[in-house]
Order: sequence, then C-alpha cells, then structure tokens
Amino acid sequence: MEKFRTFFRNIHSFFNNLSKRAKSYIDEQGIIEGDFEQNYWYINNSFIRDKLCIKKININKVTTIIVFAIIYFAICVVFRPWLIFSLTTTAGGDTGTHHYGIKFMIDNLLPKFKVTGWSNGWFAGMPIIQFYFPFPYLIVALLSKIIPYNIAFKITTVLGSFILPACTYWMVKLFRFKYPYPLLGALGGALFLFIDSFSIYGGNFLSTLAGEFGYSLSFALGFLFIGTMHLGLERGAKFDWLFVLNCFILMAVALSHVLTTICLLIMLPWLLLENRKAKNVWYMIFVLLLGFFLTAFWSVPFALKLKYTPNMGWDNLKNFKPLAPNQLIPAVILAVIGLITYIIVISRRDDRRNIMLTISYLLLTLAFFIPGRGRIWNARLLPYIYIIDLLLAAYFLFVLFGILMVYLRKYKISASKICALLFVPLIAIAAFGVILPLRPKAIGWTTYNYTGYEKKPYWKIYSLMMAYIDSKPEGRWMVEQNHDALEKLGTTRALELIPYWTKSATMEGLLVEGAFTAPFHCINQALLSKKPSNVIPKIKLPSVNVKFGIENMKMMNICYMIASSPEVVAEFDKSPDAKLMAKFDVFHLYEVNTTNKYVEVLQNMPVKIKTQEWYNTILPWFEYDNSNKAYIVWDQGEKGLENFREITPDLVTKVNSVSMETGGEVIEEHIENEKITFKTTAIGVPHFIKISYFPNWKAIGADGPYAISPSFMMVIPRQENVTLYYGSTTTDIIARTFTQATWVFLTVLLIADRTKYIILVKKEKSKDTKAKK
Repeated sequence: MEKFRTFFRNIHSFFNNLSKRAKSYIDEQGIIEGDFEQNYWYINNSFIRDKLCIKKININKVTTIIVFAIIYFAICVVFRPWLIFSLTTTAGGDTGTHHYGIKFMIDNLLPKFKVTGWSNGWFAGMPIIQFYFPFPYLIVALLSKIIPYNIAFKITTVLGSFILPACTYWMVKLFRFKYPYPLLGALGGALFLFIDSFSIYGGNFLSTLAGEFGYSLSFALGFLFIGTMHLGLERGAKFDWLFVLNCFILMAVALSHVLTTICLLIMLPWLLLENRKAKNVWYMIFVLLLGFFLTAFWSVPFALKLKYTPNMGWDNLKNFKPLAPNQLIPAVILAVIGLITYIIVISRRDDRRNIMLTISYLLLTLAFFIPGRGRIWNARLLPYIYIIDLLLAAYFLFVLFGILMVYLRKYKISASKICALLFVPLIAIAAFGVILPLRPKAIGWTTYNYTGYEKKPYWKIYSLMMAYIDSKPEGRWMVEQNHDALEKLGTTRALELIPYWTKSATMEGLLVEGAFTAPFHCINQALLSKKPSNVIPKIKLPSVNVKFGIENMKMMNICYMIASSPEVVAEFDKSPDAKLMAKFDVFHLYEVNTTNKYVEVLQNMPVKIKTQEWYNTILPWFEYDNSNKAYIVWDQGEKGLENFREITPDLVTKVNSVSMETGGEVIEEHIENEKITFKTTAIGVPHFIKISYFPNWKAIGADGPYAISPSFMMVIPRQENVTLYYGSTTTDIIARTFTQATWVFLTVLLIADRTKYIILVKKEKSKDTKAKK
C-alpha cells in the first residue's frame, strides 16, 4: 500500500513541477513578447554588407514576406492563374449558373440604378437577388466594365479565398499580438482553405468552387471587421474615419452572406470584455446600427417577405464527429492545448486579447447542437469552428515560440535569431509540403470549373441546343433532372442558363430559396424525372407520372420540355400533348400543347382561404391530380375578395368546381420583366396570370393582384386595358430612405473628420515654421 502512495505522490510531484515550470515559462514568455517584432539581425559579412548594401535584416519583415510567398504559392497551385485569366465561361456546380443573375444585374438592373428587381427567366418569375447576396454580383458587374466579364467573374469567385489569410493576419495584428502570432494566424487561415472534408458549408476551396463564393468573401471580410472593430474600441471609440470604415466593412459582410453575419454577431460582443467602457458599448451599437441601415434597402425586404419563399427544412448535422474531421484532428488537439494555455495566461496576467476567440469557440460549438429543422443549417457554423480551431492552435504555437526564445537566451544570440527567422517558415513548408503532394481535390475542381463550358466534351452539343432554343418562339422550358446526362454539359445545372444564352425562360433556377414557385416546380420536376434531386429537403417528392406532369405544365404555361432518360422520353413520345421537335445526343426537345399565353380568364369560380402557412396549405392541392379543380386565392386581408367563398385548409382538395359565365376573353397581352399589360373583354371576371406572385406587383385598371394557387397572380379587371407593374412597397421605400440617409451621414462624417485632420496638420506645420524662425 505504501508503494502505491509513493507512486501517486511521485506522479503528483512530477505534474506539479511540470505545471510550475510551464507557468514560469509562460510568465517569462509574456515578458519578452514582442522582442522580435522589430528585431534586426546585423550583418557582419563584409561582402554582403558592402557589395549588396544589406546592413541589417528585419526578421519580422523577411519572415512575413517568406510566409506569405509560401501561402500564395500554395493558393496559386490550386487557383491556376492562367485559368483565372482565360476568357472561358466558368462551369461546375452552382458556380456555373450564377452567370444569369449577374448578367441580369448588368443588363437590366444597374442601368436603372437598382441591384434587385424582377426576372421572368427562372421559376415562372422571381424577385432576383432580393433573397440572395448582391455584393459579390455587384463586384463582378463593376469589374466587367473594366475587364472582360468572364475574367471579372473568376476573380470575384476566388477573391474571398485570396484575402482570407491576409484578413486573419490583420485581425491578429490589430489585436496587438506580436510576432509571430499574426503570421501563424495567416497560416491558419490558409490551411483552413485546404480542408476537403466538406464542399458546401462555406469558406474553404471546395465550397467556393461549388458556388459559395459569397460566403467565402463574407467569411474573410468578417475577420478583418473584427480586427478593425477592436482597433476602433482600443483607440477610444472615436466617431472618425475608422468608424466609417467599420460601418462599410460590416455592410460588405452582410451583403455577401447573411449566415456569416449571424456568426459575426455571436463573436462581436466579447470584444467588450477587453475594452470595458460605456462609450465602447455605444460605439459598437452605432456601428451595428449604421451598418444595418446601409443594408436596409436589401435586408429589410429580405426579412419582411420571407413568407413568400420556401422553408428549405435543412436537417441539422448531429453528434460530435463533424466538429473534428480527420484532417483537423491535430489542429483540434493543439486548439485544446491552446485553450488550456490561454486559461493559464489569463490567470497569470490580465491578457484579454484572446477572450473573444475563446468564448466564440465555446458558443458556436454549443449552437451547433441546438436542435432545429428550418432555414438555418447548423453545418454553416462549422467553418467558424474550424478556423477558430486553427487560430487557437496558432496561439499555442505562439506561446511555444516565446518559451523557446526564453530557453535559447542562455545560448549565443544567433541561435534565437535563427529560430525566430525559421520558426514560421518551417511550419508553413512542413504543412504545405504534406498537403500539396497529396494533390488536393480543389485542384481538379478548379481545372473543371475554370476551363469553362467551352472546353467540355459536350460543348458543341450544348451550344447547338442553346442556338436551337433561341431560334424557337419565346417560352418556358422544363428540364428533366438527370444527373448523368446534365453533368456532361459542364454542371448538372447547365440548363438553368437557358435565359443566359437565349431569349427564353426556364422553370429551373439557382436561387431556389428566393422563389415563391420553387416548391411546386420541384414537385412537377419529380413527376417528369426518373431520378429527381431533392433541392428542398422539406418536400416529399412524388413518383414519376408524366401524364400528370404534362397537365401541370399546361396549367403553368410551360410549352417546352427537355427529356433525357429513356423512360421519360418514351412517355413523352406516347403523349398526344407533346411533339418531338429535335434531338441532341440524349436530350429530346418537345413542344407541349399549350396556348403559350400568360393571361387567361378563369372558367371556374375560385375560392379563398386564410392561412399563415401557404405552402403547407396549398401543396396538397397541387399534388391532387384533377384537371378541373378550383383555384384557391390567398386572402391576406386585401380589398376585393369579400364576395368569394371561404374554405378551410382541410378542404383544399375537396372543393367542387363551379363554372362562371365569363362573357369575354383576353384579346392581347404583352409580357416584360417588370410590366404586364393585357386587353380583355371579360371585365369584372377573375383573370389568372401565370407569373409568380410577389407583393411588389401592383395593378392599374384592376383589383389585385392576389396570390392564387399554386403561386401565381389573379386580378379582377375594372376596365378593358390592364397594367401590372413591379413597384415598391411602403417598407421598400422606407428601407431605401434609411440606406440613402446613412450614406449621406457617413459621407459628411468622413469629410468632417478629414477636414479636421487637415486643419490640425496645417496648424502643426505652422507652429514648426514659427519655432524654426
């Protein structure tokens, strides 16, 4: 028994001595921190000093140049510069279909000084860019005025990845951490890019190449914003040029991605624990408030009109495994050690510089386990958890570096200088020496994306198909979802670019989350596809039923179909409502028996329903196979619906159709993106408009528009000529006014600050001149 007591006493003594020694080293590390921030290595060699005129080497600057050269060499290995500056049209994943939204902004919105508007090109019409992030699109649009569009697009897609290491570097540096932590922070940011355990969460190379380049840009700018906010608080919370800069960086972050902004808001308040003053609280509040006002023109309508968009119903990731992918296990271990080290540091000295990262790490990890199934997917938190892992691991290496410097002080001075010069470069060389020879997945993805559509084997077929579609009368196209066939074209979403290459529209579309019609399209696409993709996880897709799918196409005025699987092709060949027009490889192009008219007089009397959950209420109606079912109007309290019969949600599939005496018809119609005009003789009778509903649509000469099943518009004409236009709601006008006023205020504030600075400089110069005299 005594032997056991002795053994445990020895163990306790060992760890106690180890703890004391570690605390001693950490204390000394804090004392010498910054010794190498501006440390010079003086040259004794006469040849180097006299012939090359190098008298001293700044260890910090030289190491910074070397490490950033290694980082950007590694990034360029992935993002081949010759591909970025080629003129091909970027393909691959979602990235290859962002072109239409940007083209629409360039051709239709910016000439009207707008960044959001209505497009009929996708999903039977949608408020394009209203529920997506305009800042990256705006960068492409503005760059395309200087350089070719295809190069501008590629530069913007890689921009977030290129600036992330620099942003993490400056964040750490603006926290007043000394050499080499800022460099280790930059290296952590760079290594994060190479994580290939995920390809859609955001931030890394694979997510960027899959189409999440807005997230990547917002992600990088977020770390710069944290650094500049820390500087603003540290400088005394002055309302000067730095305050203005903080507001605009926050605007860029929010307009690039909303989920990164949410994560940023979780992290930001903990800066106040380091700078605990009342005026700092007000400074942060005003930055957040004015930053929000700068985005109000977009963010306020985004928030208030979410009910006109589908809830994607994401299934959250579960268990601890996603928090520590195999690639990150070494970093996670070092991060845990870094956390423990920081706890020791903060207990030994009042160093709160890393408290924001520490608390944010714990809160984001906790938030990951909050149950939910809805619009926010917990996987989007993982990029922040991963990069904080790397930054905390970098913090441990920073402390380790300081301890190493303490240990080397008893040796020749050159030993510590050599160590200081080589410490971070050797880590960078070792890290990328392991990563690059393994040929990261991102290299192949980059080559696939940036060689473009034009270099794909099926480019000839694709271009001929687009030329043929462009030669046909304008109309909506439906596409069978067939992964194997579509992937050959450059991306499975290649045919979403029909409105990019041609004058016609498609029911496909990239921005699913922002389209009122998207769920109904997905269901109909499943009826017409052997292997549909479930882009809205919340929806249960039906089995193939081509006959029912064609009936829906006629109801939704979809006059063309592209089928590719043998089973669906066979069903279309048998259908009396479909006619084969052309064939390109496996792609069969059909014309469907529709009127190709967007406005028609309703033959049956619609009924109305009051509900807060339109999709849940009306999806059973859409899935109900009955070509004579009554249409259902969404009663949202508008005037003009008083005489319609009201039903309850449980009756949506049981309403008997009641025919009406229309006594007229639509004589002519003209459809533009933001304007619909038609002439009718059926005055006072409900008219069905086969374009997606949105509250910005206004009617002249008619009551409405009202939302009608599945997701279209209904008006009741009060005169022969009716006009619908896409305008602004009251909230849109108020939100734009806030944004405009904030721009004016910040501009005046910046001018006043710079004027004050110039006056002070002139006064100082005047004093110096008088003193010299």
